Amino acid sequence: MTFHGLRHTHASQLIASGVDIVTISKRLGHAKPSVTLAIYAHMFHTDDSKAANAINAALLYRPIPPGTKPFGGNPGGKLVAHPE
Repeated sequence: MTFHGLRHTHASQLIASGVDIVTISKRLGHAKPSVTLAIYAHMFHTDDSKAANAINAALLYRPIPPGTKPFGGNPGGKLVAHPE
């Protein structure tokens, strides 16, 4: 394996392990995290459902209609309904 390949593998493993981009950028010696993101953006496969649930709950707070699937984590059951 080449040095470049080892460097890429190192960065890829850090990303897959959930290490933040600032830390990865510093380890790779990039001037800014934006450089790292430009190179490795395709490696980030994140699930933003937590963020979506939070903003939906904040903006569209309403009771769940019967027969719909809730999302979020409010045990009181008054969450935004998730369309099936």
